[in-house]
Amino acid sequence: YFGSATATRVFMPMRIMDTRPSGDTVDEDQEKTGVLAPGDVRRIDVLNRWDQGPLAARTMLLDLTVYKPVANGTVTVWACGTTKGLASFVVEKGQRRTSSVWVAVGRADQVCVTSSVQTHLTVDSRGYWAF
Repeated sequence: YFGSATATRVFMPMRIMDTRPSGDTVDEDQEKTGVLAPGDVRRIDVLNRWDQGPLAARTMLLDLTVYKPVANGTVTVWACGTTKGLASFVVEKGQRRTSSVWVAVGRADQVCVTSSVQTHLTVDSRGYWAF
């Protein structure tokens, strides 16, 4: 339930991170950043990334897609500056897999992401909840 004091918005996906060599993002930031190695933590700027982007969201709706992970494993996303939680989704060796997650916005308007296996990753912003 979203009460009257909240603002929820869902929109067309906007790519905000892409590790692939051919990857592009909505604002040319955080693109072509290189493969995500096991245990690497990437900080993703989630607010104020494009003209219509959220300015004061507390929680973001993100689509995370892995491309050809080298083994079975997990991807975890959480609010930067807080304790890393449980895995957000499971990945299978060689399989492209997408998962949608709601994640709180952390310090410096960032979310953090890590993988237990080497993989390329894209992150699309497609909604937010401000309260």
